[in-house]
Amino acid sequence: MKKTLSLAAFLILSTTVNGQQNSSKDKEAVKQLIIDIFDDIWSDFKSKKITEHQTKDFLLLEQGEIWNNDSIKSYHQRKIIENSQAVRTNEFDFFRIEQSDKNTIWVAYHNYGTWSLNEKIIRKSQYLESGIAIKIKGKWKLQQLQSTRVKHELF
Repeated sequence: MKKTLSLAAFLILSTTVNGQQNSSKDKEAVKQLIIDIFDDIWSDFKSKKITEHQTKDFLLLEQGEIWNNDSIKSYHQRKIIENSQAVRTNEFDFFRIEQSDKNTIWVAYHNYGTWSLNEKIIRKSQYLESGIAIKIKGKWKLQQLQSTRVKHELF
């Protein structure tokens, strides 16, 4: 009986520890996903990365506007035509991340964007954002993002 209880306790403990390790890895993966989205999609205008990072039904709710993957691609096309030389850099302060199940994570963070031209800062913005990421076939993708400007642009 004692061996059976010890084996059961070991299995429960190892499952719990393994679940916590997976949860921590998943949370870090979602943080990296957010960073990659802003670097690839919003800084570098890599339209091909949209479907890699975001679900097919992705929605961005920002300042009263609704964006989807198609409207983001259209935005990229406009920016490429404008040939803007400004460089956007992003910084993040993640303050909450919750995993509701093995395939869903909710994340909240501050997003700081800085735009530079010829190494001179021309604009800074701060946003309060939250997102929902889901795991599809073992890969995390963003399904929804909500973004609210915190401060008026400084430049």
